[in-house]
Amino acid sequence: MNGEQRKDPEIVTYRIPRIEVYQVTDDELKRMEEGCSQVSQDLTFAVAFISFSIAFLITLFTAKLSELQQLIFTLISVVCGIVSFYTGLKWLRTRKTMPNVIANIRSRKDTPDVTPGEDSSRIDKIEAGSTQMEIVFSEVFDYFEGWEQYLEGRVSHSKEVSPHIGQFCLKKEHRNDPHGGYKIIGKSIGLGFIFSGWLFRPSGKPGGQGDRLAIEDMEFNGYGFLVDHGANFAVIERRGKGIASEISKRINFNPPQDAWYQFEFHSSSDGKFELCLNNSQGEKLVEITAVDSIYNQFDRIVIHGGQPYFVDDIKIIKV
Repeated sequence: MNGEQRKDPEIVTYRIPRIEVYQVTDDELKRMEEGCSQVSQDLTFAVAFISFSIAFLITLFTAKLSELQQLIFTLISVVCGIVSFYTGLKWLRTRKTMPNVIANIRSRKDTPDVTPGEDSSRIDKIEAGSTQMEIVFSEVFDYFEGWEQYLEGRVSHSKEVSPHIGQFCLKKEHRNDPHGGYKIIGKSIGLGFIFSGWLFRPSGKPGGQGDRLAIEDMEFNGYGFLVDHGANFAVIERRGKGIASEISKRINFNPPQDAWYQFEFHSSSDGKFELCLNNSQGEKLVEITAVDSIYNQFDRIVIHGGQPYFVDDIKIIKV
């Protein structure tokens, strides 16, 4: 135009940082806050005490001291060295557990790659596609806090078998059903949840053969299931004051032993229950349904059943 050379418009691009949002339970948030604080505190103490130890050793070898002063300075140096070593070990242990908690949180963003016609756990589908879910509890047993004895049972922190995830799992032992252990989940929920996790039943043990978990209230009323490795069946149960009664048909199958298997216990808001059991490859073993709505407020996970067996990677999602 009028002899002027036309210039191409300048295009300026900016890279926008990616924002990722993850569901974090109150329990995991507490672990991260306490873990970060503990890591910083342990490192500070370890450095301080090793500094004291070095300072007293330098004084011991360079200053003219009486025998009593030499003894005192030697004892102080040794004590500071021991405290520094112990705190350093605590720092290393706490520092190693933090990535496991964070990895468990970040894993919820992953979208499962499901081939058409292939079985997939419902918990994975909901986590990948629903914006209405609320993860109210998640436990991978890197820490073992808040678990209490129920009646004369016992639950403990264990590495006796290789965990499904992380470095530890829960071991149920000592007495058969209804004895066991429980943990309060931090908030009260009603019907309309998915309770999931992984179980490991070792073979050849003399104790009771039932794997039995439930979600219950403060009086131990609620709902759960039984996987019986002796009689080879699974069933949905209602718990009244901790005592189980069956509310579904028994479905016969061969429960896995010496291997982890997954349970998914679904409840709708109108009292319909569904139990799905999958093997370690994600293949469905059993599906059972039941209807009941006598109880509708729950605040704890309870580990009932026989012994010994192991539990790992448990979640409660409110849907």
